Amino acid sequence: MDRTTELRKIAKQYGVHKLAGLLVTENKSHGITEAELTSLIFEEAKKHMQPGERPNSAFARYYSAPENIELRKAIAVAKNTPAPLMSVEPVQVGGNDALDVNDASKAYQQLVDLAAEQVRRSPTLTDAQAFARVFEDPANATLANAAHRRPSATTSYEFPR
Repeated sequence: MDRTTELRKIAKQYGVHKLAGLLVTENKSHGITEAELTSLIFEEAKKHMQPGERPNSAFARYYSAPENIELRKAIAVAKNTPAPLMSVEPVQVGGNDALDVNDASKAYQQLVDLAAEQVRRSPTLTDAQAFARVFEDPANATLANAAHRRPSATTSYEFPR
């Protein structure tokens, strides 16, 4: 069962309002992203559509109703909670790759693949945000150093007096 189906099942069983109340009470999103929660609220709003009303208008009316303040607070909680980072095991280079130390393309490609996995798991992240998180993760320090070598002086000259 995929994540969206699982969340819809929870919302159908307990209701979006109870789910929103839990998020607000605990001030924790429990891994539910803003987009996922908005989608659940949109589905609930479509159930309360008035005759001739468009789904977007129904969502706006339902979401802004005074009695649905819990939904707005839950969206704020989901929005302010950072997206969960997946556990990424550091990748070590060995064999022929270890002998070719000046070729950073393989290490860079591994970082790009890890960032793509981050975006797949958390669609609210941009590619650049995901790459920055992967690149700055201490677990990937060796891989980041292999992918990007900072410029350094190749020779040293004595400072003239």
